[in-house]
Amino acid sequence: MLTLVGTDVHLWAVNLHATDLHYVGQWKLLSAAEQAQAKRFRSPGDRVRFVLTRAKLRELLASYTGEDPDRIFFKIGEHGKPELPISLGDVGFNVSHSRDLALFGFTRGREIGVDVEWIHADLNVQQIASHFLSESERAELSEMPMSAQVDAFFRCWTSKEAFVKALGRGVSFPFKDFDVTVCLGEPARILASRPDPREAAKWSLRAFEIKAGCWAALVVRGHLRIVTLFGSGPHPVLTGQLA
Repeated sequence: MLTLVGTDVHLWAVNLHATDLHYVGQWKLLSAAEQAQAKRFRSPGDRVRFVLTRAKLRELLASYTGEDPDRIFFKIGEHGKPELPISLGDVGFNVSHSRDLALFGFTRGREIGVDVEWIHADLNVQQIASHFLSESERAELSEMPMSAQVDAFFRCWTSKEAFVKALGRGVSFPFKDFDVTVCLGEPARILASRPDPREAAKWSLRAFEIKAGCWAALVVRGHLRIVTLFGSGPHPVLTGQLA
């Protein structure tokens, strides 16, 4: 059993690799609907990553709830975000993955969103920023040296993705309707929200480089104190507040 105390948050960083035997065991943990969804992936790699991510989510939720992994089931929110039913407790969770790295976030009694992205050094960040970032974010990014723009963009992007996922409103909450920190030298925060300016103050954000060349972000409702990051094993690889 794993224990979440008070406002603590647990993050799990998991490498999505499996032997054939391990994959078969993970496949059996999935629901019939998840298995059907997995079969629709055209890419074998995408299918394997989906299966391993869903199976690992069930295993971790089982450790937090005391339920068997294959008896974990989900209800779907209004905008498609999966949640645990009340009968399985008050553990809030969210999942993201990029390439072969998955990030799982867990807390109690409140909304949570996570995102992880490997950096694409050849990405035209200004072009993407012009379509998705807010006016103030675009202005700040354009004033940076070219050498800092890619890192700053990916920290900003993962922060925005994590916030939208925590809200559970999907694309109904446009990226341009809120501002997050862009400057790498400043702590990551949700700076402003529109049309309700009070929304930004209700959430806490942490963004950090989880591996060289890979940014991650976490957003939870309310205050954020202790964040514990675990590897794929049972022992934490980093404990403390993530800046």
